[in-house]
Amino acid sequence: MKGKFTKFLVTAMTLIMAFTVTACTGGGNQGNGGGNDRIKIEFRANVPVDAKIPYIQAIKAYNDGQGKIDGVYVNAAYDVPSGNIGQQISSASAQTPNVVCVGDADFKAYASLGYFLNLDSYLTNDVKAAIQWDSIPELMINRYSYNLSVDPTLNKKTAGKGTSVLGLPNGGIPSVLYYNTEMLAEEGINVISIAESDLAGTGYQPHGYAEYKVAPTAGLTASTNNAGQTVYKVFNNKIPMNWEEFRYLMKHMQKETGCTYAYFSEYWFEYGWSVGGDCVGWDEAKGEYVFTLNDKTANFLAVANVTVNGTAYQAGEVLSYEDKQYLHANPTELNDNFYALPSTYEAFLEFNRLGVATNKTTDIDDEGNAIKGYGLAPDNTASVDAYFKAGTSPFVAYRYSSAPIYAQANVKGKFDIAPEQQYRLYKDGTLVEGNDFENIQVKVIGETYNGKVYTGELETVNGTAIVGRAATYSLNYSLSIAKNSDPSEYEASFKFASWLAGPEGQALIAKGNEIIPNQTTIAYSADFLNSSDRVVKNVWAAVYANEGADMGDWAYFDEGSWVTAWSSQLNTNVRKGEMTLTKFFQNKVAQADSALANMGLRVYRR
Repeated sequence: MKGKFTKFLVTAMTLIMAFTVTACTGGGNQGNGGGNDRIKIEFRANVPVDAKIPYIQAIKAYNDGQGKIDGVYVNAAYDVPSGNIGQQISSASAQTPNVVCVGDADFKAYASLGYFLNLDSYLTNDVKAAIQWDSIPELMINRYSYNLSVDPTLNKKTAGKGTSVLGLPNGGIPSVLYYNTEMLAEEGINVISIAESDLAGTGYQPHGYAEYKVAPTAGLTASTNNAGQTVYKVFNNKIPMNWEEFRYLMKHMQKETGCTYAYFSEYWFEYGWSVGGDCVGWDEAKGEYVFTLNDKTANFLAVANVTVNGTAYQAGEVLSYEDKQYLHANPTELNDNFYALPSTYEAFLEFNRLGVATNKTTDIDDEGNAIKGYGLAPDNTASVDAYFKAGTSPFVAYRYSSAPIYAQANVKGKFDIAPEQQYRLYKDGTLVEGNDFENIQVKVIGETYNGKVYTGELETVNGTAIVGRAATYSLNYSLSIAKNSDPSEYEASFKFASWLAGPEGQALIAKGNEIIPNQTTIAYSADFLNSSDRVVKNVWAAVYANEGADMGDWAYFDEGSWVTAWSSQLNTNVRKGEMTLTKFFQNKVAQADSALANMGLRVYRR
């Protein structure tokens, strides 16, 4: 399934993928230099416009430097549509490129057809050390891991954790929460930038948004909240907001600014993934994937170091779908080492309510009461970020690569970024009890409620904070070697690909405000974060998001046809509040399960 949910359908039959990041113009070959003593290889990519110049500079740096040592010279074209790349690597010919940059939406379709060289034998310990392999998030590596042979016990091909590496990760474009700095300032909201690990001794609590009765530090502006109290409003752009404070802040901004919409997001990932939910889950008994957006069973957080169904978890980690299902099936193993989190259904319901009007029903609860929408976002995906670009909406969740575009729009010079929402539980809750949505109010830190001072501290169990995954999607690219290219050039091709995927190459191609380097050590470095050419000030938020980002559901399998039977109804009737979620599930779950049963791929840890 896709976030909203169909525009990224993949058809392996035609090899023309519907999903591309950004169409490119211009480009062409970089040249044919290097001398006769160097192996000349061809690199092909569909590089977004804003990243094109850094790619050109990076490959020039390789040809002028490490390429001389390697004895390799790279000719490159940057504006090749992904479908054309697929056609070029489908067979052996003089024109077959050696190294291709392929988006994760396309990767599995090409991998399933055997178009990529297995890189396991090339990834020696020395190579991994040079690439700083251990600094690349595991989720990013798993995207480009795939076994072409069919597992006889599953009767499926396999991908993900533990399978063969067919591509080196090449940076990421995570989704982040953009905010309008001018609109927040007009409402008296103080913006700070302090990571959760650095809060000790500051007077601030670990909230993305909070209101304080007494200023936690000098120099803050006081203003009036929804309850008419004089408080100090604080937005921390290095900590995700939880669901309730996000909902409150959006409503507060909507009421105070008069904006039609306070927010927009096309995708639900940060809600579902934060508590361990997904739109699909592996059913061990059936030996296939099933649709799980309607799953109402609790998810779990490990509050001790435990092993579940053979998987080791550290305290603070959220269990996978199959392991939480194992606990539900084996209740004798369900003990105080686990804390129950909201279900996948509850997480998706919360997301869906954001874009359904307040006079429409998203679903019916167990007592027969209508669950109304929040009316904070548009009820469709057509406008995407138009309201934010126009400066009429204070928030939008969208790609880091949009920053250069916003820098040329009406919000030029008055926007920054923060992490997206996360499940976070606070002692004594987040909201004032008894208020309806129109009068929603967060508890003020330092204020007394029911005879008790609200501290704003995180809830803990066994010393473990009750916090879900900080998770969002990112767009990523592999650097893969075309198996149909000249085998005598495989080694030369890998030398270049591993350099581009390594620290030097990543630092260069990330200069364009387009991608985050795949190595977290490079991404968190002062050189990257504080570079003078940064479009947003708080690049740290994008690095933080990229570290825990996963592939979007358009990239789960070899192709995306499994969504077509049901996604249109979800994108229209459900999002507009014209059909309840329960009715939708009654209509479409069986169809989704039937489509999933045809997916010939098992993706480990999904």
